[in-house]
Amino acid sequence: YPTSEFHVCDICEAGATFPESFDLIYSFNAIYAVSDKRGAINSLRKAAKPGALLCLFDYVTYKPESPIPDVMLSDQPATEKEFSTFLEAAGWKLEETKNLDQKYIEWYRKFLNRFDAQSVKGSYAPDMIEQVRQKYSDLLNAIETGILGGILLLARAT
Repeated sequence: YPTSEFHVCDICEAGATFPESFDLIYSFNAIYAVSDKRGAINSLRKAAKPGALLCLFDYVTYKPESPIPDVMLSDQPATEKEFSTFLEAAGWKLEETKNLDQKYIEWYRKFLNRFDAQSVKGSYAPDMIEQVRQKYSDLLNAIETGILGGILLLARAT
């Protein structure tokens, strides 16, 4: 992408780094890994122009009291209510919410099936493959049992 600029910054500093710069902000499975989710959403609002669209595609937790799988390496994902609260408090108007639980199940089942491919088996040690497979199997199980899920939130900067 020779004509594109890339910047590295803490998501909680995006608003200070890029004030009112964006018409569209797309976050793909990232907010779950941020410890200050409210701060991240506030910062994204500060980086958005008035009327900008936020497309937030992320993990959601349904049972905050349940432990999350090790593969997530993060704090507990937000609940749908927390996402709504954070968005509203930051100046986003939630326009649409779509449940992606079944899509996540489908994606992770397909992903786990790829571990059986000869190209994977021939490139990595069997114990490494099994260790990674187990971590993602735990994640799939958490989604299938209703501990975690996936959500798509579309919000407009007010």
